[in-house]
Amino acid sequence: MSTVRHSFRSVILALFVITAPSAWASAVSDLLNVSGFTEQIDLMPAQMKQGMQQGLAPLPLPPETVAGVLSSVDRYVVSEEIVSGIESHLESVLSAQEIETLLAWYRSDVGMRITAAENAAADPEAAATMAAMFESLVADTERMAEAQEINTLVRGTEFALDIASTSQLAMMSGMLGNVNEEDRNRAIAEMNSAFEAMRPEMDRNMSAYLAFTYRNLDAADLDRYKTFLGTDVSQKFNREVLAAMLGQWETAFSGIGVALAEAMAQIVPVPPQ
Repeated sequence: MSTVRHSFRSVILALFVITAPSAWASAVSDLLNVSGFTEQIDLMPAQMKQGMQQGLAPLPLPPETVAGVLSSVDRYVVSEEIVSGIESHLESVLSAQEIETLLAWYRSDVGMRITAAENAAADPEAAATMAAMFESLVADTERMAEAQEINTLVRGTEFALDIASTSQLAMMSGMLGNVNEEDRNRAIAEMNSAFEAMRPEMDRNMSAYLAFTYRNLDAADLDRYKTFLGTDVSQKFNREVLAAMLGQWETAFSGIGVALAEAMAQIVPVPPQ
């Protein structure tokens, strides 16, 4: 997320963008790359497979059925398509000056250190390391307090809740097929209630994750990061990325839900409708 050096520079850039839309798209693509979003989205299919494999392990499903469900992630969670959808959305909502400001941050020394830490923590192989450190992370009240500040600024818990509710509702729709409005509204209300009850635990877990992510960064870096996160342009960037991602997620999880329904039918046959 380069700085404006001349008062007319943004005007020139805007005129250039009008005549060369590919340059605009390239700037947004660069922004997603240097901010770490592209790399972290690339890791999502592996993260999802890891979680689904753990969830399916206790079920009496043949290996080929489990493999089929996991392969649905490759079919429906296509990193390139998710990134492309986010890029298209950001191109419509971010100004040239906002993109320039964001790029300046993410290309700074501090910004690159932050992104490197976030990318490393997003790697599925880091999950075991964090699990082993979890109790010590939670016990460090000073580090957890700082992590909670960052969590609040990036809306980490809200992001997790939105992703979880969107994905579960889409998956439910995929598993059950077309449901009537009354059943859908009841399911949404039940899920929202369940997720809200989980908020304190998710707050703690998200703060522990952020404490783990930034554990090797010094206080000066984190202070500069928190200042940046509080800016209007950073808040807008995170908000719009989330909005774009939720739309991509809904489509993906609906398809995965169909695959899960087919797998579950091998355990408990679905009654004819």
